[in-house]
Amino acid sequence: MPTITRTIEIIKGNFSLGIFSIGLITSIDFANMEILPKAFITEDGLLFGPDNEPPPEISQYHKVEFSVPNHNPSGEWLLGEFSKMLMRNFTTEIFEAVKSHCKETNKVKVFQSQSWYPFASTLRNCLAHNHVFRFTERQKKYLPAQWHDKIITLDMEGQPANWGLYDWWDGMKLWEEMYQFASSLE
Repeated sequence: MPTITRTIEIIKGNFSLGIFSIGLITSIDFANMEILPKAFITEDGLLFGPDNEPPPEISQYHKVEFSVPNHNPSGEWLLGEFSKMLMRNFTTEIFEAVKSHCKETNKVKVFQSQSWYPFASTLRNCLAHNHVFRFTERQKKYLPAQWHDKIITLDMEGQPANWGLYDWWDGMKLWEEMYQFASSLE
């Protein structure tokens, strides 16, 4: 079983793949989608190729359709949704990995005493619940939750999180702080 720091490094590696994917996505000509490889989900895994159908020996499959909503043929909307998914997974996975480790090692109080904890906990809940702030009574006790120059306040209830509050740079800074904390536990 990997150490907590190794687990967090793996999460960062997955996030990095997502970042590189954004670079690839931005180079797609959404008006010329037919030139992209075709993708299929089969019992044996993923299959990519130039044809509209998988080889005849594969009888059961799901064809992955790359579609862009009619209201946004440029793909900006899709890229924004992919970015939100990436930030949600990155942030929640790091938080949950550290939280789980702290539960296993009886360090929950130490975890909750970190300066970033109120912000990270509240943000994690927002990102995990459709990117909208919904505060529990317990979370309200932490508000306002400040981390560096970022602040989450009670009047944000029902509001979506936005890139002004938490962006790519902030995600990496929070990763660094959680990583440093996790390193101190080993």
